[in-house]
Amino acid sequence: MKRFLVLTVLMAFLSTGIAFGQSTFITGRDLIQWSADADAMLSGSGGVNEIVTASQMIGYIEAVADVGQMSNTLSIPDGTNIRSLFNVVRSYLIAHPEYSGEPGCVIVLNALHAVYPAPQKQQPTPHL
Repeated sequence: MKRFLVLTVLMAFLSTGIAFGQSTFITGRDLIQWSADADAMLSGSGGVNEIVTASQMIGYIEAVADVGQMSNTLSIPDGTNIRSLFNVVRSYLIAHPEYSGEPGCVIVLNALHAVYPAPQKQQPTPHL
């Protein structure tokens, strides 16, 4: 229950954009723009604006990944770098443009969960 509460509070915090000084929810449309800017920055063709939004995108992905792991929703292997996580999310955004109106944290969590799902815990068998 405690993990669920923490997950809910953190996801609400990330969704509202408070972390980035915004007063609107982060949506898939924001993530699509941010990921295009991040892609430009990572390829060396971005300017100052792209660096800022790329930083937001990378920080957002890291935050959602941390929350997903803390809540045992994701199982990201040690040593996985942020570029790999970015590539997963970017590919997901490109493959699923129909989710552009969804909350950003849900999209990132779904994208990462498709590649890094947490193993299901087996229920103990009752002893009769």
